[in-house]
Amino acid sequence: MDALARIAALAHENKGWNYHGNVDLTGFTDGTENPTLAEASEICLVADGPGVGASLLLLQEWRHDLTAWADAGTAVQERAIGRTKADNAELDPKPAGAHNARTDQDVVGKILRKNIPIGGVSDPGTLFIGLAADQRTLHTMLLRMAGQHGEPRDDLTRYTSAHTGAYYVLPPAEAFQVRRLQVD
Repeated sequence: MDALARIAALAHENKGWNYHGNVDLTGFTDGTENPTLAEASEICLVADGPGVGASLLLLQEWRHDLTAWADAGTAVQERAIGRTKADNAELDPKPAGAHNARTDQDVVGKILRKNIPIGGVSDPGTLFIGLAADQRTLHTMLLRMAGQHGEPRDDLTRYTSAHTGAYYVLPPAEAFQVRRLQVD
């Protein structure tokens, strides 16, 4: 906050926590297809042209109907996610409406993602953080989740809904360095 105080003010804050390592509030492991740290810069940073060194961020606040999710039962949950709950094994074949089928990074492109549990007992949710070098990759994932162009809707969205969402450009750290003029 101190580093940005001259150019930005806090408008909204979400408080999240780590839940059983990489397990999200659905009870499934999150981030299975994330790139390694060695691969992350190739996937997340604009390599050349305008914005070189920047990253594109999709930030969304999702709210869950955990009662309906629990009532659906494990078999329905596994088909909605596309993985087994107990050991995180990918279903083969993936159901067409499974979350991992709708957001398949081998189909739409690679991103670095993180889900952070937010809210409380009465308003459980997830803060989704997705980083990529190209906004189109993130946008294509959203279109596929919504079931655009005659494709199936992401079955996970039957139990969770986006309440906020925005794209941001994260410039490289060098862009924030203050240049001091020296007066002789």
